[in-house]
Amino acid sequence: MRRSSGCHANHHSWWLGVALILSMVTGCQKVLFPASEPRNQFERTDNLRDRFTPLQEPDVFGNPKPALRARLAPQS
Repeated sequence: MRRSSGCHANHHSWWLGVALILSMVTGCQKVLFPASEPRNQFERTDNLRDRFTPLQEPDVFGNPKPALRARLAPQS
């Protein structure tokens, strides 16, 4: 006797449910790159030498925007 196609579909949906639950459980881990850690190897040196440039600056309306002018300005 052959299995009915409904049983086969239920088997696939069960595995799909297990995979979904596993992905949700493993997705709730700590952040890979926390904001308190330096973004690159030069940021720590710049902080120690008091040459830190901000990541964001407020625009005219007070919304945070990337501080591109400050970060791309030549070092003095």
